Amino acid sequence: MPANQPTIGVFLIHGFLGSPLEWSKLEKLLQAKGFGTCTTFQLGHDTLAEMKLVDCKAEAILEHCWNEYTAFAKAFERVYIIGHSLGGLAALWIAGQNPEKLTGILVYSTPHQHAYWVNHHFGLFKFPLSKLFRGLTYASEYFTGFKKPDFYFSWVKTLQYETTRVFSEVDHKLPDINVPVWLAHSPYDLAVPYSEMELIAKRINKPELVNTHTLKQCGHQVFQTRRSYVEPDELALRFLEQMEASLI
Repeated sequence: MPANQPTIGVFLIHGFLGSPLEWSKLEKLLQAKGFGTCTTFQLGHDTLAEMKLVDCKAEAILEHCWNEYTAFAKAFERVYIIGHSLGGLAALWIAGQNPEKLTGILVYSTPHQHAYWVNHHFGLFKFPLSKLFRGLTYASEYFTGFKKPDFYFSWVKTLQYETTRVFSEVDHKLPDINVPVWLAHSPYDLAVPYSEMELIAKRINKPELVNTHTLKQCGHQVFQTRRSYVEPDELALRFLEQMEASLI
């Protein structure tokens, strides 16, 4: 491997209707620490790609992330994955495949069985009033400076169906995970219930591998280009520092 080339990689996966641009600040921090990084478009999210969101099947979404990860991992001795929301689901699924170089994963705002846009009865209409103002104060900021993929309400039923299939695919792999997993979630998340983090930890069922973290600074969207959330970035750096220290 050439001199000064990073030997440790961090693979970053964005969430539904997100973009690699959301990782720009964290990516710069990681590169400054000597990590190699890679951000990728989720399937159906690249506005230049031919496939539309409504045509993306659950298996294809996960396999796309797997293929991108394996191509990236070839250049490194060990690799970490950081994922947000749908990207967190992909990270958990990849970890359940137990690829050789994967050393640990950190996921933010990741659903297990429910997301508000999928299950309105469970979700927004049951959000505690005591937390609603805080949740709205730290509400999602969607104007992140990139062109979002096409999204039509006529697609919702199909997307709901494929999302629940992604949940099922990931759930089956959670007990197979054998690398450290850090789960981070905000109680002010208006998209995915905070309790989902606890369900994921319970399903993995390996307390020695799982760490849970409560995010109090933000809601569902933890990485923004116009809003500076320090807490998620600090957690990512702490995750990598502690993981690397444990290997010495």
